[in-house]
Amino acid sequence: APKKKQKQKQKQPPKNQKQPPRKQESDMSESELRQARLAKVQAMRDAGAEPYAYTYKPTHTSMELQELYEGKLDGGEEDVDADVAVAGGVMGQRV
Repeated sequence: APKKKQKQKQKQPPKNQKQPPRKQESDMSESELRQARLAKVQAMRDAGAEPYAYTYKPTHTSMELQELYEGKLDGGEEDVDADVAVAGGVMGQRV
């Protein structure tokens, strides 16, 4: 007959034994604080949540806006009714 595997019990502290108190953030060194925060981030990710969730949806590209407004606005004039979102860095600027 095949032998049955016995489950190994994990040692856990007795329920009536108190755990050592956690350090307050103000009492932690920078290294301890960093490690505690990284552990919290990892716990969130393990639970399926992204702690630094970020979304941004541009409505136009810079080229589309340039074509859309070509000849419609004077230099420095703004379309105050426009609701646009663009992304990217400024590579050059004329003054």
